[in-house]
Amino acid sequence: MDITNAGAIPTLESALAFSWKRHEVILNNIANASTPGFRGSDLPVDTFQAALRKAAGIGRAPEPMVLGGIPVRPEVASGSAVLRSLSPVPTGGIPGHDGNDVVPEIEAAKMAKNAAIYTALTQLLSRQFDLIEKAIRERP
Repeated sequence: MDITNAGAIPTLESALAFSWKRHEVILNNIANASTPGFRGSDLPVDTFQAALRKAAGIGRAPEPMVLGGIPVRPEVASGSAVLRSLSPVPTGGIPGHDGNDVVPEIEAAKMAKNAAIYTALTQLLSRQFDLIEKAIRERP
């Protein structure tokens, strides 16, 4: 098992990919805010989070122990398969006089929140790699 295939790294990578894809969907909504008849969409955050929790094994029974008390952890499945299956869903906003249901202020707020999440995820992932680097440097 590769050291980067277990633990938080694949989960963080999947969450980053989801956040990036969601950012693209939100930007598309903003770009079409004045297009008559355009209907806004978003990625289903709850669906992705539930699939990621399932892939990470949250809520499963503890793993069996081996010699030395080191737990055996199978490779954590990433949420990338789930991410590929997700597609934008309509937001269901109330359309205006031109049939467009995008409210630029709401989309800007969603984009700001998503950008903050993306930044936090990149910092967490960077710290994970820093920990691996420190562990490698401590070895003779």
